[in-house]
Amino acid sequence: METGLQAGFGDALANLRVLETLGIQWARVDITEAVNYPAVVGAFQTSTVKPLFLIRDVSKAAQLIDSIFNFLDSSKTAIEIFNEPNYNGISPKVWFDGIMAVYKDARLRNYKGDIIAGAIGNLNKSGLDFWEAVKVNKLPLDVVLGFHRYQPGTQIGWNGQTRREVPWDGFNSRTDELNYVHKVAGIRDIALTEFGYHTAPEYIWWHKVQMSNEQARDCLAADFRLFNQNNVKIAVVYQWSDGLTEDYMSHFGITDTNANLKPQSEAFKLWQS
Repeated sequence: METGLQAGFGDALANLRVLETLGIQWARVDITEAVNYPAVVGAFQTSTVKPLFLIRDVSKAAQLIDSIFNFLDSSKTAIEIFNEPNYNGISPKVWFDGIMAVYKDARLRNYKGDIIAGAIGNLNKSGLDFWEAVKVNKLPLDVVLGFHRYQPGTQIGWNGQTRREVPWDGFNSRTDELNYVHKVAGIRDIALTEFGYHTAPEYIWWHKVQMSNEQARDCLAADFRLFNQNNVKIAVVYQWSDGLTEDYMSHFGITDTNANLKPQSEAFKLWQS
């Protein structure tokens, strides 16, 4: 298994050397709003970190592939098509047709990197219902099936202990979840293109609970071990930096808002020890 990091908030691309020292192999980059593809793609020319480009608009895929051919060895890149379709109003038909259009064009042009079928938002009912409605078994066998996984309910229990081993409804264990993903994928590889733990306050009724940075680090490391044992090809942590708001989405970072490394950054090496 290889590890990755979502290049979210802050400027992860300006800190690729830091990612290298942490042992991170992939940076997932959302290029939806990019206006200068050569600059984004070219940032990886002198780095050992490989880019996983997320593209939401399939009409931009050809332009992205042009830039990859101009700057990089395409076999050391990956393209993910669509993000959390079940949350973003993308129909199963649009999802399937879009993936196939990019796949056919990319392979015709001898693009050698992984092509990832864009990840459902979670292993919850919404995500699983989307998979039920799409033609995953009709995708080419070299397409990688993407998915996201975040914790159901609160991350911390009444007792202050983490709930990382609690599976989503309908599953008996975290391993059972991954067995199901493999069942949907068939013989295709699977890639977890987002997972993580935030450190914002949560509430069980009136009782406040909050995951510490150290607990988040240990959960990330334990999850890496779980994913490695269950044949996940790539596991991508969400994300590079904390944000500036109090919202929980601003508290997933492995760095703070000043780009100082937090304990979570240790997980990329800790899981192997």
